[in-house]
Amino acid sequence: MLLTVLGQVFARYVFRFGFAWVEEVTNYMLVLIAIFGACLNLYENNDISLKLIIDRFDPKIKSIINLITYLFILLFLIFLIKYGYAFSLQGLRRISITLGIKMYIPFLIIPVGGATIAINVMYKIYSNLYKCLKNK
Repeated sequence: MLLTVLGQVFARYVFRFGFAWVEEVTNYMLVLIAIFGACLNLYENNDISLKLIIDRFDPKIKSIINLITYLFILLFLIFLIKYGYAFSLQGLRRISITLGIKMYIPFLIIPVGGATIAINVMYKIYSNLYKCLKNK
């Protein structure tokens, strides 16, 4: 993303012309980076939570709270995947003006990203269930 924007700025100020496709590609890259960041934060347990309050509970209660939280996240991701895919199918009839591709391809970023995060959440659910059953 940095290279495309720098190339655009360089071309605009040095050669007095710019590429029309750079803004659109940069927007798609920004969405990809946000989804990748969300997945990485979830993997490293850096997700937003009230850790100050949750850390006061014993490990079993903490695992149960985390399990409920991850189940709600998974429910949201299922809706995101379902309706994101339905929305991406509408992109089969649209063509990007600057790139000349069907909008189906960039619209697929949402359901595929949701599925990637959902896989990560299912692993978190599994590990929290294991902790809950282990601490009986």
